[in-house]
Amino acid sequence: MKSNTNYLIFLIVLFFSLFLFLGCPGAKRDELEFYRGKVDSLRTLVNNFLIDYNKMKYQSYLENQPFFVSELYHKYGNLFNTDDINLINNLLKLEQRPERIDRLERLKVFIYEKIVEKETAGILDRIELIKHYINYPSRDGLLRYDDLDEILSQENNQRKRSFLYNSNARFFEDLQKMNFKLFNERKTIIIDSLKFGSFNQFASMVRQEDLSKFYQVINGFISSTNEFYYQQLYEFLRSKNYQQNQFYAYDIPFLINDQKLNKYFKKDSLARIFLETMYNLGFKVDSLQNLKIIYSQEKQMNRRETKRLKTTGFTISIPNENHLFIKSAGGYSNYERTFSELARLLPSIFSNETYFEMNYFGDNSIPLTYKYLFSNLLDEYVFINNIFFHSNRLSAEFLKLRSFKKLYTVRKICADFIVEYLMIDSSKTDIDSLTQIYNSILGYTITNGDKFRLFFTLNDYYEEIDYLKAYFLESMMKTKIREKYGQDWFLNQNLKNYLIKFLQRGKALNKDNFLMEIGYYYLDPRFFFNDIISLTEKSKEIRQK
Repeated sequence: MKSNTNYLIFLIVLFFSLFLFLGCPGAKRDELEFYRGKVDSLRTLVNNFLIDYNKMKYQSYLENQPFFVSELYHKYGNLFNTDDINLINNLLKLEQRPERIDRLERLKVFIYEKIVEKETAGILDRIELIKHYINYPSRDGLLRYDDLDEILSQENNQRKRSFLYNSNARFFEDLQKMNFKLFNERKTIIIDSLKFGSFNQFASMVRQEDLSKFYQVINGFISSTNEFYYQQLYEFLRSKNYQQNQFYAYDIPFLINDQKLNKYFKKDSLARIFLETMYNLGFKVDSLQNLKIIYSQEKQMNRRETKRLKTTGFTISIPNENHLFIKSAGGYSNYERTFSELARLLPSIFSNETYFEMNYFGDNSIPLTYKYLFSNLLDEYVFINNIFFHSNRLSAEFLKLRSFKKLYTVRKICADFIVEYLMIDSSKTDIDSLTQIYNSILGYTITNGDKFRLFFTLNDYYEEIDYLKAYFLESMMKTKIREKYGQDWFLNQNLKNYLIKFLQRGKALNKDNFLMEIGYYYLDPRFFFNDIISLTEKSKEIRQK
């Protein structure tokens, strides 16, 4: 009897269990589809916002006007708020497929960023306006805030360089105040409104990196390259008849823009060499339907306005509409920028990802890796000697210059990251001690002009991380490319088949799975340092031929 009772209880429990089991999936499925529909509507709005944002940025560039964002955020007033985050979180509780979760996490990070940007849009516009008022006299008339390096690179007189660099003090003081205000506002929003534990926790989410570990990696890189850098710096300054105590930040653009070498990169040859090089790599870029290449002389604008526009790439929508504006000018910097800006667009041009998030959101260091791969064509002896110099002596000089310039550039980005990290980590750190970091890492004497620029390192959540990762990734990827396609990889059209597998992924790959796909397990800065050493040794080798 007892066993019959137990059996009856078992059947009743089983019945209700089956009822709940069969009943829940239908309810859960309805809830799942409900939230999926809501998030799809959100995706449509975000997509529209992105296209409008990209169009505005491109138009402001063509018109040489400040890029104001407040009006756009007003237009999308119901977008980018904690309700959007809550909606995504509700769907995340129900989704089980990893690829769907990945898409939602990417979208959520973007919305978090735009919530903060929306709340501080007025400050961003004020910063843009102040920058617009900064100008510098040059042989081409008054040039703008971001043209200073170009002006300094052409100025032979150190005293005039000093004057230019340290001018506009009132505007820079205003910029410093506004940048610090922007950082404090962002920090308050992130911690108080969005409930993150710290600014750095938010930044780690955005950059997909453990900041403290990355800080240690960068300090290790600085330590390991110190002796080599200072040896190169002393030799470089000696060759230019400079004493180290007479070396300042404003001298760098001039020193690394050797006019004797620059003249071999002719304006009239730029379009031909650019297209021929891309053809040799297997990319017929001038026949792509979703890329419009615009040379500056084609624009119906006056000569002075044309001169102000730099070679720049723009994505309006992926993969449908991309623009490459090429400044018709000579000089190796413009050649380098032409290759690099095209390469940065390649994931947008060739992506066959069907999901919105995989095209727009992800690890920005991956497109930057392609950018550096193509810009570093100018590191290749066969390339530069056959096309530009036809002289071992000149090619050797150029490679030595490239070696110093690249190491300086990366150490400068490291210094920016370290200063930003310390400034955010400790509000007690004073300006003098922070600016001395640049002296210890880069070797130049500090001036008031450097102190004016200090708070410019407070950018979008340690943006330097993306650039540093890309420099290191590029050297690792190029090592594999040379193994597969030889030292003259840039002449091998089969390279396109290798690269296209990555480019078609859009932004789907992050640093870790990108490394695995090219054959590594972790990011290793030593590959970049080895490239620098190799450039220096190659310069010595061909000089002796």
